[in-house]
Amino acid sequence: MPLYQKAQTQELTPWDGTVDMLTVSIAPGDIANGSPTLGDMIAVNADDPNDRWLVSQALFEANYVPVGDSALLQEQRLRWRMELIARVTAHTGESLAFTANDLITAEKRLIGGIYE
Repeated sequence: MPLYQKAQTQELTPWDGTVDMLTVSIAPGDIANGSPTLGDMIAVNADDPNDRWLVSQALFEANYVPVGDSALLQEQRLRWRMELIARVTAHTGESLAFTANDLITAEKRLIGGIYE
């Protein structure tokens, strides 16, 4: 499956128990896992403020960093690159070294759609 990276920021607000959840989409898996709970976030579509959905705490912590926090962003980017190279390795059977150049090459290959 091809991977995509969002080109813009995402507005998120913490779930706190006062949110009207009748207006928030929740994935069945998140419901099965007990959401909404403290730590979950509510995402809002910038083009349609009525389009809101729950982002579980686990998904949020694995995929989002605050805008402007370059240290966290660099750490997250490294984790994404390591995941990408692991996927390329799993798909191709090639054993790629975890050098900066190899990580960037793997990222470009995967994002470029060479490996789907």
